[in-house]
This record gives sequence, C-alpha cells and structure tokens, in this order.
Amino acid sequence: MTVRDLGYRAYDGVRLPASRNTYVLLGHAMRRAWGSWLVKIAVFLGWIPLVVYLIKVMFVYWLMSKLEGGRPPPGEAADALGILTDPGESIRNLFNYQVWAFVTLITLGAGSGTIAEDFTHKAFQFYFAKPVTATQYLLARTGATAIFSFMLTFIPALILVLGIVVAADPSLRLQHFGLVLPALFYSLLISSVLSVMAVATSSISKSRALTMSAWIVLLIVPQSIASLVSAIGNVSWFYLASPPALLGLVGDALFKTVDTEHLVRWYHAAPLLIALTAGSIWLANRRVRNAEVIT
Repeated sequence: MTVRDLGYRAYDGVRLPASRNTYVLLGHAMRRAWGSWLVKIAVFLGWIPLVVYLIKVMFVYWLMSKLEGGRPPPGEAADALGILTDPGESIRNLFNYQVWAFVTLITLGAGSGTIAEDFTHKAFQFYFAKPVTATQYLLARTGATAIFSFMLTFIPALILVLGIVVAADPSLRLQHFGLVLPALFYSLLISSVLSVMAVATSSISKSRALTMSAWIVLLIVPQSIASLVSAIGNVSWFYLASPPALLGLVGDALFKTVDTEHLVRWYHAAPLLIALTAGSIWLANRRVRNAEVIT
C-alpha cells in the first residue's frame, strides 16, 4: 500500500505554539556555544578576579577589626580600606577585568563566527526547512552568547557586592547593597550589546576565520589607538570609536567613578551604543533573511 492510499489523517497529539521554536533553538545554541574551547576557558577561569577581590575584602575586614579604636593605617593599607567604605570603584574594576579577559573570549568563540559557520555548513537549509523565522534564529544565537556573558559579569559582581555588604560597617550595608541594581543594569548592557555586535560581525562573510579576526580588530584596535592618543595628547574623543570604551563610559556613570580629566561622558556614548546595536541587528537580520530560500 502506498502513502497516498492511506488518505488524510489529522494530527493526533499536543500542538505546541510556534514561539517554542525559540527556546528549542536557544538550547541548541547554548550547546553549540559550550562546544567552543574559548567559552570553556572563559567559564573555568572567569572566577579568578572575583576570588582575588574577595581575598582583599577579607584582608581589609581583618585589618579593620585589628585597627578598631587605633590609629588609621598609612599608605596602601589606608587605600585598601576604600573597598569597604566606597566599593563602587572596585566593582567597576571587576567589570573591566571580566569584559576584557573573559567576555571577549565568549563573544569570540560563541558569537563572532556563528552565522559564517552556518553558511559554510549550509545549516540554514536545516533551520529554515522547519517553521523557524530569521528573528527566532537570531534571538537564539545572540541569546546564547548573551547568557554566558551575563553569567560572567553579573554573578561575580553580585557575589562581590554581597561580600562587601557582609564585611562593611552595619551603617553602610544598605547603601552598599544598592550597588546590585547598577551591577545588574551594566551586566545586561554589556552582554546584550557585545553579543549583538559579535553575531552581526559573523554575518559579514562566509569565512569564520575572517569574521573572528574582524571582531578582534573591532575590539582591540580602536581601544589601543584611543589609549595611545589619550596618553600622548590628552584627547579622549577617540574612545567613542571603541565599543568597550563606550560601555565603560556608561559603567563609570552607573558606579559614579567618572574620570574628570576626560571630556567624554555617558551621554556621548549612549546614542552611539544605540546606533551600533540597531545597525548590528539590521545587518544580521538582513544577512539571515537572504539565506531563507531553500534550493
């Protein structure tokens, strides 16, 4: 008996909404991201800066207990006490370490080569043969990179804030606990902006090596040039060409650690971040939609 002799048979089973495709793709993208050795290195080593800061917090707590009622310590010991009295700068510096040392690895391994790799392996014929839209594909790919990035920014910052709250003077604990909100917002900003830009960079070519190299150049070269120009000529406007520096300006405002020697501020960086994010979304969406035709 052939298939056509069976006639029409209605589907008998649970009908899941089309939105579930996004979660299925996200799980698949998370597994693909975890398969990158760069992501594994970032996850396994990304807690080292937090451990260093927690050791510093414990040392300062011990030092304050010994100095209670005594003379204030001189030099570096006095500066170290600032982590419990004004911890905003320490948390801001922790974000710097996490972004440059570990979030960069995650976006490089899980984001900057995704679309190019799928083009190389003709994976879009597999994805779009199913009821999957370009938006769902991009949400999954970007979301996987963003989730790993968020984990390595917010969780260490949250643990450090809690450690500082426990070790600080009781009168300052509620004030220090309020740093959780800027840490949350800054983590969401970092993970979303860098993930979107990394995935968009992966759409500029079918060569994964080329897109990953382009992402490294985009992160490092503008920042290096801006640092050099700032050191030589005390000109800070070149930082507006560096995505990590733009995020850093917003972070400075959130944690109130603004460098008064530089003229650029968060309100210069925010419109550029919005424009870069919107442009990245448009570029990646356009590239993926052009791959929907199955031949």
